[in-house]
Amino acid sequence: MIDEYDKKRIVKAAKKLDSIITMSEDVAHTVGTTVKFKEYSSNTDIKRIVGNFYGFDFELEEGETMFGGKDLVIKYNGEEVLSMSYQDFGSYGLTSSGPYFDGRVLSYKPGEWEKKFDALIRNKKERIIKYGLKKEDSDMDRKAKEIDEITSRINNMLQKRSDHLTGIDEFIEDTLYGKIKGFYLELAYKQLLPYLK
Repeated sequence: MIDEYDKKRIVKAAKKLDSIITMSEDVAHTVGTTVKFKEYSSNTDIKRIVGNFYGFDFELEEGETMFGGKDLVIKYNGEEVLSMSYQDFGSYGLTSSGPYFDGRVLSYKPGEWEKKFDALIRNKKERIIKYGLKKEDSDMDRKAKEIDEITSRINNMLQKRSDHLTGIDEFIEDTLYGKIKGFYLELAYKQLLPYLK
């Protein structure tokens, strides 16, 4: 049975994982290299990687089925620290058919990486721009154009994120106020369990 302490842990973990996913997706979409792009009749499977982003490596695979689906692997200094599968981590909450929860932590290794990742989140825009410029060191005109392009991509992503936040906030509110309970709360707990340890 899930108690109030577990509820608080679920909420804290969901908020934290959502911020990690948001940062990882923004990095992968903005400065990642596409290593797989396969179009099927009902889905497009895309895998992007980012190497040595201030010590972190990202692998993000999206659109694996007709229903979507994402896999995220984060490594720090070459060691896997977090692995997840999810549809759209921010789309939790209540629907007309009941509560839903859509993310699974596959592996998690606590450590110093979390503080470093938090620092990256706080300075996301600047870090992505600097990383993007480091990838190609060339003349000033091209650099200015690249800065504008990367900044534009980041601004577009930040704007899209405002819609995304609604789902995670509803999930957190519904969990705290007891709207999500019983089987659904147990499911959320089970899906986040590796991160809760």
